[in-house]
Amino acid sequence: MSNQANGFLWYWLFATLVVLFLTFLWAMSPLGIGFQIVPENEVLATLLLSAYHASFFIGIPALLIAHIASGLFGFYGKQKLGFRLSFWSIIIFTTSIVAISSLFI
Repeated sequence: MSNQANGFLWYWLFATLVVLFLTFLWAMSPLGIGFQIVPENEVLATLLLSAYHASFFIGIPALLIAHIASGLFGFYGKQKLGFRLSFWSIIIFTTSIVAISSLFI
């Protein structure tokens, strides 16, 4: 195993822990969101809940699929693409979590 492949393996294992933690955190979010104050404006509340549902039902599977795809790219010799795909999927998902959570306050 080359140094680059070995480095990717360790990165991918660490990123797997991050992905599983983010997935668990957002899968448990309905418990926390239920205690948040929803805006009184009906349109804003609907948009906010739609964004939440999109991140929940589309974001979580997209994160998991992107992480699996990054592993496949990395293990088939495209380590640079695997690094980038994993990194950007985690960043985009985390940004959506933070944005949606901040709007519920």
